[in-house]
Amino acid sequence: MNIHTASSPVSATKNLVTVSGRFDAHLAPEVGAALDQCLAAGDKTIFVNLRNAHFVDSTALAILVRGMKRSREQGGDLILGALQPPVQIIFELTRMDQAFTIVDDLDAALAKYGQEIVQG
Repeated sequence: MNIHTASSPVSATKNLVTVSGRFDAHLAPEVGAALDQCLAAGDKTIFVNLRNAHFVDSTALAILVRGMKRSREQGGDLILGALQPPVQIIFELTRMDQAFTIVDDLDAALAKYGQEIVQG
């Protein structure tokens, strides 16, 4: 499954969703759809790569919380990775850093969870 287009700042491959640029109300529906596609495909644990996301707003946080809850209901988790400093600050200020599993990079997630995350 790959929803990435040349003009799209969101891509999803297997259980990896990559977000670039401003993750706000404009982009949130596309990210939500990508998370839904991963869960519908049977992926319980989803990794969200935020390495190239430089901003998140409350709508983005809500989409991630919804994805985390749905993933955990299925016995998995929503793992956030590679947060840039401005994004990390938002997670800390909202105390969402305590709710989410956050890792520095994909390799850390693989080491911690011992599963294959397919990159397309």
